[in-house]
Parts: sequence; structure tokens; C-alpha cells
Amino acid sequence: MRCEYGTISNQIVPARIGVSGMSLGLGHRFTGGGFMKAYVITTGAVFALLTLAHLLRIIVEWPHLAKDPLFLLITVAAGGLCVWAWRLLRLSTRS
Repeated sequence: MRCEYGTISNQIVPARIGVSGMSLGLGHRFTGGGFMKAYVITTGAVFALLTLAHLLRIIVEWPHLAKDPLFLLITVAAGGLCVWAWRLLRLSTRS
């Protein structure tokens, strides 16, 4: 594994860590190896199922859940994590 260094405010920080990498943004990359790919697929699927369950519950219990902002926030966060996981997976298969 190779690591290039850059400077921020006179501090040496890793600017890029690359092997076959998926971009995380901010110049950082990490490996898309077999175990990491399996992990990203699993977490993407889990968050997709959680989001789907929340959306179905919102449809069934709309009046009650519309008054619960925490439930809606958790649903949006789970959906965001699902999209992020599948985006990372898609970016890893391009490399």
C-alpha cells in the first residue's frame, strides 16, 4: 500500500491512500478488496431494508408518525447511508 503526504497548516497528513480505491472524498481513498466489498454490500442491503421498513410503517401509521420528527430523521439517515454504500460499491467496480 502506498501513501502520499501533503501539508495542511504545517502538519504532515496523508493526502491519499491508494490501492484500487474507492473515493471517500477529501482526497482520501481506501481499498475495495473482497472483504470490504462484501461489507459495503451487506451494509447497503441492511440500510435499504431498514429504510423500506420505515417507509412502509410511515404509509400505514402516517398520522401518528408525522408528529415524530426523530422517526423521520432516522428514516432519512438510513436512506442516506444506503445510498452512500451503493455509491461506494459502484465506484469500486469502476476501478
